[in-house]
Amino acid sequence: MNRKTTLSLLLSLLIINLIPSVLQGADNVSIPLPEHPRPDFRRDQWLNLNGSWDFRFDQGNVGENEEWFAGTGSFDRKITVPFPWGSKLSGVSNEADIAWYCRTIQVPAEWSGKRVFVVFGASDWITTVWLDGQ
Repeated sequence: MNRKTTLSLLLSLLIINLIPSVLQGADNVSIPLPEHPRPDFRRDQWLNLNGSWDFRFDQGNVGENEEWFAGTGSFDRKITVPFPWGSKLSGVSNEADIAWYCRTIQVPAEWSGKRVFVVFGASDWITTVWLDGQ
């Protein structure tokens, strides 16, 4: 069974490079940096999560209290991952120290019952991750 999972991230301070690189995408042509960032960790089944993510700055640091991870926040921008906000390639200028990323991913049916790892190539200072609001 295919299962959609929402991945939300709260990042405090500047993110250097967010490269979620777990398992292999179907259409690597539209994905920035589609190659596996760590060939020594590559597995036969992996999905590159680079590309467009929903994005929102949290200048007042209210996102956790307002439970944006549960879908209550409005993500008003798009950011191109793996490029950090503030970089031209990300498409988002630097406006705050805290930001949220959100994306719905499709977990392949053949991964049912298997251990799935989400690996981040880099994030800075504090990173909190929610899967399906948890």
